[in-house]
Amino acid sequence: MNLKTSRGSEYSAGNKTFMLMVIYTAHQSLGQINGVLLLATEKVKIHAIIGSVAVIAGVAASYFILAPAEAVIPGLNMGSEGLAWKMVIINLVMVNILMYVIARQFNWKYQWFYQFYVLGLAILVGYLVKNLVLGIFSSMYLSMIISLLLYTVIFGLLCYAFPMLALGITKSKLLGSLSKLVPKSKFIEP
Repeated sequence: MNLKTSRGSEYSAGNKTFMLMVIYTAHQSLGQINGVLLLATEKVKIHAIIGSVAVIAGVAASYFILAPAEAVIPGLNMGSEGLAWKMVIINLVMVNILMYVIARQFNWKYQWFYQFYVLGLAILVGYLVKNLVLGIFSSMYLSMIISLLLYTVIFGLLCYAFPMLALGITKSKLLGSLSKLVPKSKFIEP
């Protein structure tokens, strides 16, 4: 096998599946946080019902997406990309149902839009940083390190400048939380 031609070109067919799975993982963490909230507040029955519906819907959708068109119960035969789309869509629907139920249970305002603009902003900043750094540095390792640092700084500044939009808290609460991270000096001034 020629090493020059095998630098990942055989994996390029799976790039959409990989991108969808990254988005799925990021959004699925929101579902995990909401699930923990229900368990911590002893709303186990609600958690179990919504989780069961998600599993049943996921299994049925998986069969429909993966089954060949010639099967007794025909499917779409979409392969891994179709399965990734199914996971993203089922997760998006079920997490929003979970958030709606939680909002109703605790008399909170159901806010759904932030999940799209925060994730979209994170993806956009990452894309812009990657293209900027790759245009300047030729070393893959150096560009990865600089991209990570630049992304962290930019996203940190965005969270600091717009804490209510990005984090759902006021700037004073953000600063109060950040001040708790700084260790207090053990020396007593005279």
